[in-house]
Amino acid sequence: MTKTCLNYAGIRTSVELAGIEAEYYGVSESEIEGERHIMGWIASDAEKAFRVRVENGPLEDFLRKVLFLDGVIAQHTIKLSKEPSTVIFDHVMTSHKTKRSFKFSPLDTTDDDAVLDSFTSADPGSREIIVKVCSVENPIAYNWTSSPFTSRPEIMKIHETLAKGKINHHITYGEETSAFASENSVQFKAKAHLVTFVFKYRPLATLRRMGVIPQPGPVARTKRPRERKLSCIQVKEEGPPAAAIGNTLNEREKFLMLELESLRNENDQLRAENRRVRKKLKKSHNPSADLPDDVMDLS
Repeated sequence: MTKTCLNYAGIRTSVELAGIEAEYYGVSESEIEGERHIMGWIASDAEKAFRVRVENGPLEDFLRKVLFLDGVIAQHTIKLSKEPSTVIFDHVMTSHKTKRSFKFSPLDTTDDDAVLDSFTSADPGSREIIVKVCSVENPIAYNWTSSPFTSRPEIMKIHETLAKGKINHHITYGEETSAFASENSVQFKAKAHLVTFVFKYRPLATLRRMGVIPQPGPVARTKRPRERKLSCIQVKEEGPPAAAIGNTLNEREKFLMLELESLRNENDQLRAENRRVRKKLKKSHNPSADLPDDVMDLS
């Protein structure tokens, strides 16, 4: 059965590419510093936008949901309600009226040794989408007085020796488009960590090479129907399975035996007719009738 989301305690999280939930593989659960982590692998697709969907049923507490992309916080939200809800993370606000969507892109590598000590080169294998879910108390909405927008540059280049064989894609942002930013923020008191969902991403071919996704099986070849003329009957071969081939050969053999028997019978009839004709000619033939009048028959 295809699995397209990670679940915990009524909280459902998935990654969508082009509006379709990505399948995840190799799911595992662990406790890290007393916090529950649920991890799965997904196949990334270069230059395709993606979004993260987080859904929950009725709650006993208010929830704070925080999205991290490749280790950098990208978005967070708190719903001032305990009713079932759905949150979509698909962009980052760059100003009051503009946003940039999330997308996967080919990794930009370099042979410049100066980037070996850079922050982004520290762990090129940690490319992942993380959603942290925590319960909070006493959430209060208020109008923010300073801009919450910060510059979000493209992820820096990674040295090719660190990236080789580990990662081929990373997360970048699309072109800037129009959007509307809420002027409300929420003040809250943290209560408890509930769960952290982790989606590690790699290209499909890389996941297969790593053994995370099984290699595709051999493609079954289908034989094209062909026709062969056998005597005056056309036999159509459809490429049947082995059991059916034996039956087909038996039918052909029966047909050929019948045809051979028919030819033999016809030959016997011709021979019999030939013998009858010869006997009739022999009885009616008079040799003296063929001699001239001046020749004496001495027989």
